[in-house]
Amino acid sequence: KKSDKNKKSGISKKYPNAKEMDLDKNGIIDTWLLDENKDGNPEKALMDFNGDGIIEAVAYDENENENFEIIVFDDDLDGNPDRAEYDENDDGTMDVVAYDYNQDGEWDKFEELS
Repeated sequence: KKSDKNKKSGISKKYPNAKEMDLDKNGIIDTWLLDENKDGNPEKALMDFNGDGIIEAVAYDENENENFEIIVFDDDLDGNPDRAEYDENDDGTMDVVAYDYNQDGEWDKFEELS
């Protein structure tokens, strides 16, 4: 009888070439790096922070320099972004957080991160 840990997640089935990661080192895959243009550099990461199989955030590295320029969060898990953090100067540190309180696709508030 195979254990549940050996079964492929839905993400791994949909993206069989995704690089799986366990960022919090708890033995459960929580991040998948996607190389959608197949150039050897991941440009997107799907993140499941609590290991429940639901993606809570998607990060984008558009210039493929290993710094995510923006991470979009679905805090209430309804399929629409609630919040985004972005790195204005591409130095690997998030500079601004944006909030979309009514989830209409337009950011309602911006805050500088220190």
